Amino acid sequence: MAAKKWQVYKRHNNRSLLDHLCQIRGISPDELEMDFLKHLHDPNLLPQMDVARRLIVKAVKEKWPVAIFGDYDADGTPAAALLASVCQRLGLIYEVYLPTRQTGYGLTDSFIGPIAEQAKLLITVDTGVTSVEAVEKLNSLGVKTIVLDHHLPPEGELPPAEAIVDPYLKDSKYPFPNICGCTLAYKLACALRQDFPTQLSEGFLKWQLDLVAISTVADMMEMRGENRPLVEFGLKVLKKTRRPGLAALMGLAGLNVDELSAGSLGFSIGPRFNAAGRMGDNRPVYDLLRETDSVKAGELARQIEQLNRERQDLVEAVLAQAEISLWQQNSAGDFVYVISGDGWSSGVVGLVAGKLAEKYYRPVVVGSRVDDQVRASARSVGSYPIIDGLSSVGSHLEQYGGHRQAAGLTARTGSWEAFATALKKHAKKYFDGILPRSSLKADDFLKLVDATLSQAQELLKLEPHGLGNPRPTFIIRDVELTDPQPVGAAKKHIQLLLTKDSVTLPAIGFSLAEKFATHKSNRADVAGHLTENIWNGNKTVQFQLIDFKHAGADVSVIDTES
Repeated sequence: MAAKKWQVYKRHNNRSLLDHLCQIRGISPDELEMDFLKHLHDPNLLPQMDVARRLIVKAVKEKWPVAIFGDYDADGTPAAALLASVCQRLGLIYEVYLPTRQTGYGLTDSFIGPIAEQAKLLITVDTGVTSVEAVEKLNSLGVKTIVLDHHLPPEGELPPAEAIVDPYLKDSKYPFPNICGCTLAYKLACALRQDFPTQLSEGFLKWQLDLVAISTVADMMEMRGENRPLVEFGLKVLKKTRRPGLAALMGLAGLNVDELSAGSLGFSIGPRFNAAGRMGDNRPVYDLLRETDSVKAGELARQIEQLNRERQDLVEAVLAQAEISLWQQNSAGDFVYVISGDGWSSGVVGLVAGKLAEKYYRPVVVGSRVDDQVRASARSVGSYPIIDGLSSVGSHLEQYGGHRQAAGLTARTGSWEAFATALKKHAKKYFDGILPRSSLKADDFLKLVDATLSQAQELLKLEPHGLGNPRPTFIIRDVELTDPQPVGAAKKHIQLLLTKDSVTLPAIGFSLAEKFATHKSNRADVAGHLTENIWNGNKTVQFQLIDFKHAGADVSVIDTES
């Protein structure tokens, strides 16, 4: 594969480094203050929130039984747990329903009868905005519906629900629509505090922020706007969580509670929350979040940890098969790689697609063939909007949905080849016939003498990091690579010193030992993150390598003011 193209943003002389980084990200200095109340928007600005409130007030007054319908991922399941806590505080009788990989995504027919028998009010969260027929059937059976969904509404008919609370509705006045389903559940709880100030106290709402933070990061919401304080204060709550299951799971994951970050949520907690759903049923995660007995919570945590290990093994097995199929079913010059295999677990094809997209820097669709149907997941790269690609070839699909970078779809096996051909044509046109190439975008050049602990600590003001606000990346030119040592159980990582003009900076490169072994010089240009390293209570500066090239490598400059 071709080496990554390096780019760097031009820093204008009148800006401090922090101002430069904020300017690139579109973050105002005011946002860095992290004033929780100041930066959160009024939940009543959300569409039809007033209708949802009135309906829940009536449900409490008339003692309606309530059904909560979530999703099997790290957003919909915590959101359902949050709503269950709200219903419990309001004295409502409630039942929680979660789809599984077997029932399929969303409010399918298998849930209509049980919900109609049990409930008079249904609240969907992280799903529902496209469930037109299901809501119609529930209406006919006397069930009223509130939809809390953050997905794009369909162009045509909306579900005939009493209230649809979706920040992407055309008439929405909500200032920041890029929030997850669990945040919508939290916003509903905040709005209801006006009606139930005792039951839904400020303290109760604060303790729900651990779920909001996990879902926001795990569901890949932009770390901008109100998501930043929600995650920042959610991390503070998580460090003191009152959920014994979460505490047990973090312990099994080897997380240091005092050092929790948005990265911890994305790389450790989120995947474990998703693992059970990917393996079949996410009910253990819901139970973990609601369990108050520490012994039972510990058992659930161990169950989820085991499911996560099984998920990892399954991903590796399917990945190995998919990589063989990739070159049997595609050519190197294709603008999208479309792969399918018999009986692959539909719960992991998205992860496999993501790994292949990252490795080959192409949009990838991976499908599992079962009988005459293919259930698939897609992951994109660069700016290519995969959901637009699927929309353009929708006539070949039974159903599809998702976002710019990730989507799901189903097709008949007889339509699969035509779908693949049409999608590849769409992507080729989008890329103007030029194959996409992976690039590394650095925020600035950094001199080794300026790579200090105080500078690393100054950069902490930009946390939490995530989509739209990545960790700052710097390029350091022409440094000597000294005292390299492979580290880690499999010796896949490299630890070394960066040296120039008698200045030395400790560095580590995760999964870079193999590449380092082929580097033919003791000098290089390096790219990575300036970090504060904490070990046994001591704080030191460290450079986390993400890439390196021969000294004097070409770097193109991006001028944000041109």
